[in-house]
Amino acid sequence: MTTQAQPHYTAEAQAIPVSEDEILTATRARIAEEQAAFAQPFTDAELLEAVQGGELGDARLFICLNAEKLSYDHAARKWYEFSGHFWKEDETDNTLARLDELMDLYTVLARKIYSQMLAATKAGNKELATELKAVEDMIRKKIGLLQRRRHRENVLVLAAAGASSLGISGREWDNNPYLLAFQNGILYQVAV
Repeated sequence: MTTQAQPHYTAEAQAIPVSEDEILTATRARIAEEQAAFAQPFTDAELLEAVQGGELGDARLFICLNAEKLSYDHAARKWYEFSGHFWKEDETDNTLARLDELMDLYTVLARKIYSQMLAATKAGNKELATELKAVEDMIRKKIGLLQRRRHRENVLVLAAAGASSLGISGREWDNNPYLLAFQNGILYQVAV
C-alpha cells in the first residue's frame, strides 16, 4: 500500500498585484507595516525626562530598549546577550556599544527641537526659540556625555542594579535541567 507524501511546506498563494492601483495599495500597506515595526519606542517627553534624569535616566531607557536581550550576571560579573534561544557571554563589549542606541534617539530628538527652534525664530517668537535652544543644548550635552567611557560604564552599572533591572543573581541559569539549548534549537529531555 502506498501513500502520497505530504508536502514539506504548504502556504496559500498570494495574488500578485497587476494593476497600478493594486501595486500602489500593496506598497502603501508594506510601508505602513514597516513604519509600525520600526517606530520610535519613546515619546519626545519620555526622552526629555531621560535627558534630565542624568545617568539614571539613561539607564531606564537602556533597560526598556534591552529587556529580554541583555542580562548582567552579578555572580559572574559579566554581561550576556540573548542569541535566539540561548544566552551567550558578551566577550567584545557589545553591551557598552549598545549605548549608541541612546545617542541615536537623543540625536533625533535634538534635530526635532532644532527644527522647532527655527520655526519659532521665523515666526518671531524669540522667547520660545530661546527655551528650545536651551533644551537642544541640554540634549547635545547629554550626547557628549554618552561619548565618554566613564558615563557609559556608570549607566550600565545602574541598568544592572535593582529588581526591575537587567541584572540577575546568577542562580536563574539552568533552572530546568530537562531543557538543553543548542545553537540551532532547544532539546527537551523527558525523564524516564
